[in-house]
Amino acid sequence: DEHRSRREPHECPLEEVVVVPLMSHLGDMASGDLAASAGNPLFETQTVTEHAHSPTAGGKVIGVVALRSSDPSRSTREHDTALLRLMGRQGGFSIDTTLLQLRLEEEAREQERLKAREQQLQRYLSADVAKAVLDHHESTLGARRADVSILFMDVRSFTAWSADRAPGEVVDTLNEVFSALTPCVFRQQGTLDKYLGDGLMAIFGAPVAYTDHALRAVRAAREMEAAMNDLRKGWAARKGEELPEMGIRIHSGVVAAGSIGSEERVEYTAIGAVVNLAARVCGAAGGSEILITRETLDGLRG
Repeated sequence: DEHRSRREPHECPLEEVVVVPLMSHLGDMASGDLAASAGNPLFETQTVTEHAHSPTAGGKVIGVVALRSSDPSRSTREHDTALLRLMGRQGGFSIDTTLLQLRLEEEAREQERLKAREQQLQRYLSADVAKAVLDHHESTLGARRADVSILFMDVRSFTAWSADRAPGEVVDTLNEVFSALTPCVFRQQGTLDKYLGDGLMAIFGAPVAYTDHALRAVRAAREMEAAMNDLRKGWAARKGEELPEMGIRIHSGVVAAGSIGSEERVEYTAIGAVVNLAARVCGAAGGSEILITRETLDGLRG
């Protein structure tokens, strides 16, 4: 046993191991300009080859490449080490390329999500308000108390007018009315809360706050009045009959505003006594009239 223990060390095969770093250059790139990465000289094969002999040629060590030789009669030559360094840099290049591709794909998916979200927001927000919401989503769409002006519009006697008409004609007429009036809301940075059968509700001052929300609401109402008059004239010229008039009422005050709904569907809206009062004065505004409350008038004066 004693003789065997003295011989065992000599019986173990000798191994030569050469280790070189596996290099990555992702950290050398500008984080905000992934599209320019392909033109980065650090990623050109020629540069990798030229730097293969230099163990200090920049980058970050993300692993190692090892060469093991158990043949004691052959020692690692210099060109083996150079080749190993080249493999380390090319391996890092391959990893960088894969990571960049994955990052670019994720960025493209995120851009698609943002575009879809922006298109959805622009269905009830003006383009600049939609952008503000996208830039500051949590702070703008979260529930909060907001000082706003609420505008209600409805087409007077539309139910009676549409009673004897085909459903398609009724829907087409409402679409024509809303297509003419909705841009008036957006031009004053208002939010289209919802369509209400033959009417609509709009909010001025939320989700993006404006101190002159009362003025914006009144301006939108005046634009809607002009647009509706033009629409009625065109309708009469085409069809030889009158399109019903509309009435508008505006009330101002503090509401609870935010995204309300379920996991399947969420809408931005406002709730509170101010909204209820604005809705209740519906019948007080006659055809082709704009009715504002004292609170809105105070907002215009302020």
